[in-house]
Amino acid sequence: MHERTEIAWLGLLAGLALGILGRAAGAGDGVKPEAAFVARLVHPDRQAAEVIRLFGGARWADPAAALAAWKQARPAASDRPINKPAEAMIAMFNRAMVPEWRAFDGAELRFTVGADGGSLQWLARVPHDHDGILAAAITAMRLTYPEDQAILIGGRKHPVAHLGRSGVPLAAQDGSLVVVAGSREALRRGFENNARGDRLDHRGIPRRPAPEPDIALPDSGVVFRLLPDALPEPGAAGLALALAPARAVEALRALGCRRIDGTACLKDGTLALDVRSALDAAPKPHPVGPAVDPPVVEAGWLESLPSTGVMAFASIAVDRRAPAWDRAFTLADRVERVDRARGGLSPLRVRLNLMAAVVGLKLEADLLPHLRGISIALAGRTDRPGRVTGTLVVLHLDDLEVAHRIVRETSARVAALMRGQVPAATDAAAGTRAVVVRAHESDIRLAWGDARAPANSDDPPPAGQSMADVCRGWVAEGRPAPARVGAFWPGRLWQPPARAKAAWPADSLRVLANDPPAVWWGWNELDGTRDLVRWGGLDQRMRQLLATLPAPAQ
Repeated sequence: MHERTEIAWLGLLAGLALGILGRAAGAGDGVKPEAAFVARLVHPDRQAAEVIRLFGGARWADPAAALAAWKQARPAASDRPINKPAEAMIAMFNRAMVPEWRAFDGAELRFTVGADGGSLQWLARVPHDHDGILAAAITAMRLTYPEDQAILIGGRKHPVAHLGRSGVPLAAQDGSLVVVAGSREALRRGFENNARGDRLDHRGIPRRPAPEPDIALPDSGVVFRLLPDALPEPGAAGLALALAPARAVEALRALGCRRIDGTACLKDGTLALDVRSALDAAPKPHPVGPAVDPPVVEAGWLESLPSTGVMAFASIAVDRRAPAWDRAFTLADRVERVDRARGGLSPLRVRLNLMAAVVGLKLEADLLPHLRGISIALAGRTDRPGRVTGTLVVLHLDDLEVAHRIVRETSARVAALMRGQVPAATDAAAGTRAVVVRAHESDIRLAWGDARAPANSDDPPPAGQSMADVCRGWVAEGRPAPARVGAFWPGRLWQPPARAKAAWPADSLRVLANDPPAVWWGWNELDGTRDLVRWGGLDQRMRQLLATLPAPAQ
């Protein structure tokens, strides 16, 4: 009973965190009929088993056992950088509790917009609390308020439990269905089976959001749907939305994105994310005109760039037609002006043309008609995760002579301009910082930062150490060349806090920094876009990480 209650407490803890978000966003009582975001769990017990399978052959059999051993090796709480909620989450992943995760099959998190048009409302549904575990946890956490009033569900009154000192989150139960929400109206909507976009299954609960037909539902994991038009306007009053998410929402709307469907699951040591967006005016996968090739990432771009010492990498093929550039600049202006402080700036196209003129380049006559794609790599060091030591930008052109001519005419001015913007090195260990503009075959390479970084060399990468070796997994998946690819090393991008550095062995941090990359591929389709992310080799890396942790004294 104690172990099963831990699951309930964790679910309620997530509700409390979301309650904070709901209050920050301005919790109103009205909710639009269509959810802006819906995510549902599919057989989470199978995902829990996949997590435990990562520990196969390791010193400890599951995350809970590894955590217990680590805590015994470090008895002082101040020596452990993991907080209590994180410890509770880890402790839930043990072999004995895998069947208990079945109670969360079909559990749903939903965000809608309030009647004021600016506040985000949230609710979480758990439809299968047949054993009453969550109900018991709600009773234990319930706070008494004089103004408590029951809500009417199906002609019956149901008590409402206040779980926070400020009055939210709220929770209520109807049979085996438990709903936690940030407002009374959102709580009531959590019990409405006829919510717009929902259909009932044989158990009487809403079906999972149906992705597009070509995205197969996983046998376990998470399925989700985002409707950008159902989100509030970025500048809506009362909306506590950070600038970056607001810009992302505006970018989706500018692209004409009606819907984003996706799935995420862990399977055989690989974390897989599959996302498809439906667009009003999707980019054509095969541009019209014999002189224009389909915009795809070329193998030569990836083969010429090293993967050693890289933290993050992306390569995007460019549609060179004039209408495509017009749309791109219009989108960039809309996204930039989400920040009202930048609303008075000149259009980006004008500013880029002026900057190009400063270095002696006619942007729209000399460069854009020949630009086939752009690649960007951030360099770093595994012994100093989270710190960028160098940056490489590669402009892939279609003409070798044009690339060399542009470099001859602009390199000196570009280098002088960049030197005024790139700070000098303050750490001798980082190497000499430099700004370099050069032509490599038909590419133009602009690099700054650590001059010793492998990305600053024109020599071909050693066998097995190019970006092609990292990113060309789309071939194994039986897919054509994508329009965009990327590779991201989470362990290298993450900068551990000082407390984690002191608590974790140096070997552990090194293993994390050498984590396998998450690889991203994207395609443009007739009616939208398709993007896949694969982060593989997690089982092998987990065993290597656990081998570095100290064992408790016998």
